[in-house]
Amino acid sequence: MYLLKHCFPVLFLLPISLSNLIGQNLLHNTSIVSGVALGSQDRRSFSRTGKLTRAEMENNKLDYDLMGYAEKTILKYRCFELAVGVGYAESNTLFPRQINQDALNSFTEDIKRIKIYTINKLVLPLSSRFYLKENGKFYLHLNALPAIGFRKSVLYNQRTNGRLAKWQLALNGLEINPGLGIHLSSRLQVSIQYRWFYVHEVDEVLLISGRDITFPLGEVDKHNPFKMWLTVGYKLEE
Repeated sequence: MYLLKHCFPVLFLLPISLSNLIGQNLLHNTSIVSGVALGSQDRRSFSRTGKLTRAEMENNKLDYDLMGYAEKTILKYRCFELAVGVGYAESNTLFPRQINQDALNSFTEDIKRIKIYTINKLVLPLSSRFYLKENGKFYLHLNALPAIGFRKSVLYNQRTNGRLAKWQLALNGLEINPGLGIHLSSRLQVSIQYRWFYVHEVDEVLLISGRDITFPLGEVDKHNPFKMWLTVGYKLEE
């Protein structure tokens, strides 16, 4: 419920904004946006000792996200723009931790540690841009990014592509990403954003059965490791 409360204000604006599309050219002020993010790993241990295992102490320290969505500007007034979008994103963690296989409905595999843990998501971005001057190139960017997860998968053997997966539709999290952007042309723009706020589900896949549980299931986690987004947008029609 806490996660729903944080995501609801953003989700509530989407049907209102979609009503603005009626009677308008669908491609007018519509952009295709792609993004990639690098971030620090959540390297917390849920063991009773609180210490990382030898496998968890490898040198790799970065995770990555990929994203693509369509975005339409629904409000433009002087130096301010507001846009809504819909698309796909995935988060990939390379931290070789153990997992709770029961959460993926796996009772036969004996997995020592994961190679890649992926969460596939539907994203509903709400973006605002504040230009430094009217019709200028540079802008301050604030992007709210609610996400609905629909699939979780674990790659545990890269040689055989051994993978466990579970399909389940549920609210995944909400990011607030402020940043800076620039129009490289009338159609092309680039933005870099920093994840300032992050609230997300407590992930039962990462809670190991038989260990002390730091977060009760049904609540949310506010742990926010460092993360940076680079996004590129291309306007389909001027």
